[in-house]
Amino acid sequence: MVDEDMPLSTLYSPYSCFETPANEALNALISKSTATLSIMGSSHILTLVCMKWKENRSSIDPYQRIMAMCSVYDILYSFFVWFMGTWMVPSEAGWVGAAGNTATCAVQGLFNTPMLFG
Repeated sequence: MVDEDMPLSTLYSPYSCFETPANEALNALISKSTATLSIMGSSHILTLVCMKWKENRSSIDPYQRIMAMCSVYDILYSFFVWFMGTWMVPSEAGWVGAAGNTATCAVQGLFNTPMLFG
């Protein structure tokens, strides 16, 4: 059981799974870069489907609806889990780029856990 008065630095190891702060910063940069590319790609798919939907609603087939919903799902997941990643971690954790608090960490967990099974 975790004591609420226990500092978070005892729960989280510095540099998470990385040996140096430079490795952790590099991982954060790569995660944010690939998340940005994923958001851009999913936004493009969503834009194409929405444009076709505005032209003629009956021309949208089930495949396009599924792709639109998968794109919405991917945009939310990529943004909250990968792009915002280290920024939502409590700052007391000692991780590079950690700037959040326990509430932001809980919000990130709210997006991360259900979306792992989607």
